[in-house]
Amino acid sequence: YTPLMLRLLGQSEYGLYTLVTNVVSYLSLFSLGFTGAYLRYYSQAKLNDDKREVYRLNGMFLTIFMVMAVVAVVCGFILAEYPEQIFGDRLSVNELMKAKLLMQILVVNIAISFPMSVFDSIISSQEKFIFQKILSITKSICSPLITLPCLILGYGSVAMVSVTTLVGIVCLGVSVFYCLKKLDIRFAFDHFAFEKLKSISEFSFFVFLNMIIDQLNWSIDNLILGRASGVLEVLGEFLSPYMEYLHFPAELVPLSLIKMFSSSAATGLLTDIYNNFGTDPGTGFMASLLMCCSETIFYTISVYFMATGDKEHKPVTGMKWMLAGALICTFAGMAACVVITGFLGI
Repeated sequence: YTPLMLRLLGQSEYGLYTLVTNVVSYLSLFSLGFTGAYLRYYSQAKLNDDKREVYRLNGMFLTIFMVMAVVAVVCGFILAEYPEQIFGDRLSVNELMKAKLLMQILVVNIAISFPMSVFDSIISSQEKFIFQKILSITKSICSPLITLPCLILGYGSVAMVSVTTLVGIVCLGVSVFYCLKKLDIRFAFDHFAFEKLKSISEFSFFVFLNMIIDQLNWSIDNLILGRASGVLEVLGEFLSPYMEYLHFPAELVPLSLIKMFSSSAATGLLTDIYNNFGTDPGTGFMASLLMCCSETIFYTISVYFMATGDKEHKPVTGMKWMLAGALICTFAGMAACVVITGFLGI
């Protein structure tokens, strides 16, 4: 399907579609890792044989994810208004207009995925895996079957993302109907358990960190493209006056931030820095030191706490102290890079 899509769209439009898709995909991080928490708390309520608690749990998760969907839509449409700032000035006027339209449609698609994840979790909790597989397979078959004729007729990437969004809406409708009519799932909105929300947040935090890390690892090429088009430079330019005062190159700000989450993504950016500044003088040498003097602290902490994160082990898993210590060590490493480079006169 992908080779056909590439041939029908052309390299330029396919590249634009891929770049826009990866940018919009970051909006999925608004789920905050809450998706996997439903099954845990449903199991607890089911174990207590408390149907009312299950209804309230359903209502709470649906409310949370609907709010997330609204936030994602608002942020997505705001981003869509500034395609030139996001993708740089290397795109033509027509490409920028198409990128804006693609972003708007894909934002709707992302928003649909939030309530869809709630109903998908509910169906999983009822162990209706056959229905889930049938729906997933049907979606995988229908999308290309409908998309290919649209591409052949010349409607391009806009038709492709429109079909994907429409198929997502249909799947959401089918899942809602199945939950309400076939499984007799009920929702109660009379009590929002804020105390449980805190517990869910603690449980989901490390899942959320892993989501960020996975997103970075799968988007290394797009991070480099983003750097080339000026996306990552926005932060560097904003902090440039402060970094110059500290004798820390603004070009290394994206590298220092991304290294906290993903070593693979940071390595990709390091290669790009070598290509632009060389390996020996100033910026290139300090980038090498920075990679040695820093660590993927959020990845390490998330893996550690997901393995040992239990309320019974608070002395061992004091996250706030570990995170504070890790950040202090990271900033100390950045300071060491400046001092060593200045001492050597490079």
